[in-house]
Amino acid sequence: MKIASLRYLAGTLALFLTVGACGATDLAQIEGLWLLDSVAVEGVFLDFGPDLSARNDLGVPAWFAFTEGGRFEGNGPCNAVSGDFEFDGTRLTTFDAFHTLAGCLSEGDSINRFEALVFDSLAGADVHFSTNERMQWQTDHVTLTFRRQT
Repeated sequence: MKIASLRYLAGTLALFLTVGACGATDLAQIEGLWLLDSVAVEGVFLDFGPDLSARNDLGVPAWFAFTEGGRFEGNGPCNAVSGDFEFDGTRLTTFDAFHTLAGCLSEGDSINRFEALVFDSLAGADVHFSTNERMQWQTDHVTLTFRRQT
């Protein structure tokens, strides 16, 4: 009876460690700094133009950094955003996120709409990796493509 109990315990422990390792691997896949390359709304790509990219310190319209501790931060063309996130290997969900509101108040609606579109995708996106260096977020009508900054 004790041998059977030990086997059951060992099997349960192995399953627990396997599930835990998968979560760690999923998180490691999204960790790091990601630069926005493209945004498509209903399949139509938006033109970034120099006004969006020049505002950001990395020369891209937006970027996001995900850390091992489940925190993220980022910048759009005007405002910063940060909060907590969960990633299960296919779905990105953020919570307790907040962003600044001061950056582009005098710049007009097009930049503000672009930034809202990008930041709103953080609420929940299906994530696909074409390579370790390329990531795509898919929401209801929006697709964002990122490249890993190395």
